[in-house]
Amino acid sequence: MALWLVSILGLLSTAHAQSIEYAGSSIDYIGDRGHILSVDSALAYSALCAKLESAPKAEKVLNLGVTYLDHYFSFEIKNVGNEPELMLNVAFPSVDLIELIEITDCQYPQLIAQTGQEFSYNTRGNSYRDFIFALEIKPESSKHFVLHVKSDEQILLPIKLQPVSETITETISQDIFFGMYSGVILVMFLYNLFVYFSTRDRSYLFYVIYILSIGMAQAVLQGYAFRFLWPELPYLAKIDTYAFGAFSGITALVFARDFLKIRRFSIAMDNFLLGLICVDVIAIGLSISGFFSLSYNIINLVAGLGSFSLLIIATYLGFIKKNREAKFFLLAWSVFLVSVIIYVLKDITIVPFNDFTDSVLMVGSGIESVLLSLALADRINILKLENTAAQKRELQAVKQNEKLVKEQNVLLEQKVNERTNELRNTNQQLEKAMQELKNAQVQLVNSEKMASLGQLTAGIAHEINNPINFVAASIIPLRQDLNDLEQLISYYDSKLKEWLDESKQKTISDYKASTDFEFTLQELKSLIDGVEEGANRTAEIVLGLKTFSRLDESESNEANVHDLLDSTLIVLRNLTKDKVQIQKHFVSNMPSIRCFPGKLNQVFSNIIVNAIQAMANTENPEIVVITELRAEVLLIHIKDNGPGIPDNIKSKIFDPFFTTKEVGEGTGLGLSIVYSIINQHGGQLDVESEVGVGTEFIITLPLTME
Repeated sequence: MALWLVSILGLLSTAHAQSIEYAGSSIDYIGDRGHILSVDSALAYSALCAKLESAPKAEKVLNLGVTYLDHYFSFEIKNVGNEPELMLNVAFPSVDLIELIEITDCQYPQLIAQTGQEFSYNTRGNSYRDFIFALEIKPESSKHFVLHVKSDEQILLPIKLQPVSETITETISQDIFFGMYSGVILVMFLYNLFVYFSTRDRSYLFYVIYILSIGMAQAVLQGYAFRFLWPELPYLAKIDTYAFGAFSGITALVFARDFLKIRRFSIAMDNFLLGLICVDVIAIGLSISGFFSLSYNIINLVAGLGSFSLLIIATYLGFIKKNREAKFFLLAWSVFLVSVIIYVLKDITIVPFNDFTDSVLMVGSGIESVLLSLALADRINILKLENTAAQKRELQAVKQNEKLVKEQNVLLEQKVNERTNELRNTNQQLEKAMQELKNAQVQLVNSEKMASLGQLTAGIAHEINNPINFVAASIIPLRQDLNDLEQLISYYDSKLKEWLDESKQKTISDYKASTDFEFTLQELKSLIDGVEEGANRTAEIVLGLKTFSRLDESESNEANVHDLLDSTLIVLRNLTKDKVQIQKHFVSNMPSIRCFPGKLNQVFSNIIVNAIQAMANTENPEIVVITELRAEVLLIHIKDNGPGIPDNIKSKIFDPFFTTKEVGEGTGLGLSIVYSIINQHGGQLDVESEVGVGTEFIITLPLTME
């Protein structure tokens, strides 16, 4: 074991030891009330006597209390061992400013380190919880140092001088112990948070918040919060002791009020605790505003009043009111209060400062959290027992009434069965009548619609067909007559040279030129061609109307699907011309099939009209009609690029009377009729749609209808 000779010189003191631990009893220090002391003047004690106040002899651990003084310590360390590096450990992490200054032989001060909670954690140059300074002193050599300390909080200075290995071992042990404590707190936090989400008992919510606040308060006191959570926020490190100290008091009072149900027993005491909570909130505000001393005193006052108030209340409820939960709380709270008392006695040097007394709050709060968790678990057990007892009482009451209920149920069940059968029969009859009514209504509307449409289109076709036939029949003789006239005029032109002199011929030629004879003749031919084309086109439309309005629906006929599609598109040309682009992709060699042509025309018409109406606001609307042959069936695809059909209504579009149109614009029967017609043909109707892309109806028809 290396030997370390230490001479810690305040004014007169010296100390010798292998490893100096808590060397405060060998130190005298100077407190600078007016902040007028410098390092140079600290070395000249005689010049300071008239200006400064010298503190009384210190204990083993320097306890400077809550003070705003600057404290200076002058000491000389001589290395009588073999290792060139020693570690000066100030084992108190809550110091605002701590400076280590080396005094050279010429009495010239040199700043070695400047750190504390006024600075970023990274200024410490290491990752230790405490303030640890590496001192390079050659064996058998000595160096003179001055330690400058200042803080707004209570100052305890457990000063140690250790070899490097001992310092590392001690800091690792501290970290492991705090890690174990954090693990206990985290387990209690997560377990009770899970129980809260399972039971929704707000006592668990208040408890997990209390556990979190206690854990954070200990992390602050032990320096781990500044080290790991906000190392770059020195302002937060300066106020966190006050803030989390007050917050843990608030959460303790909130949890105790709810857990012990204090308001049920004493409204006055509950209001008193609410007042303490408000005072703690004020203390937090004061610490944020910079009134640290006032905040510190208020927090201590509230902590004392609140702690002993809860102790008295829990004792009263546990032993006078025989409240089982209060006894658990009293045990847990007593353990925590004992740890608090030991911690406070350590601060005022009544009990010695050591690793246990420095960590006693963590031990006490850890045990308290476990005991309170057991208390909450016991509370659930009590509630279960109470629920079980209540269920037993209810079961007994049920058994007592069971016999009477059974007797009454026999008669009641008979009557219910009778009424149920009557209602069932009535409902079945009503459903059957309703379905028959719907079917009849659909058939009636369909029949009336198709009959009216067939009569109307047949009448129109007949009325148009007669004059068109007359026009078409007159075109051929009219063209022949025009040709005869042209030949006659050509004949006269050839004979005029023989019959008339040149002056008369010229007169006739001038007259023909003035009347634009040649142009008139060509115009007459063009007009005859136009009349012929119009007549043919009108005849084509009439033929389409005849095909579309076939009234021989009682029997099936041979028809070509392409002809039916063409006739439907002709009839709907006024809805699509210059508005919707129609593309047809027909399979070649489409065979004729036996079907009801007029009804199929109605199917195509309904689907195409719906598509046109759906694309009213679509840019570049387009309808694509595709036919294809597969095995024993033919498929007809009618696709549009409209807005599509949402999934929530796609399953309803074939229901009778279902429509998305405004009142008066649709009956909701169109697609229902289409569906029934395809079923009548032994076919299948499918719809595929995607919102924003378009809709496709796929009609599958057998080539041979049974």
